[in-house]
Amino acid sequence: AAAAVGLCVFMASFSVGWGPLAGVLLAEVFPLRIRGTAVGIGWSLNRLASGTVALWAR
Repeated sequence: AAAAVGLCVFMASFSVGWGPLAGVLLAEVFPLRIRGTAVGIGWSLNRLASGTVALWAR
């Protein structure tokens, strides 16, 4: 139970702190004409890298 509470606290604090930073940076860096595609590719690469690290770091 303590681990679940700790995980929830971590997730909540990450979402308020560093979590949205990648999305904000992606949305602000690219010009409007390619922003949608670039953000989609960026988030896809982010999720792919996160999944790879999660599977590889076992």
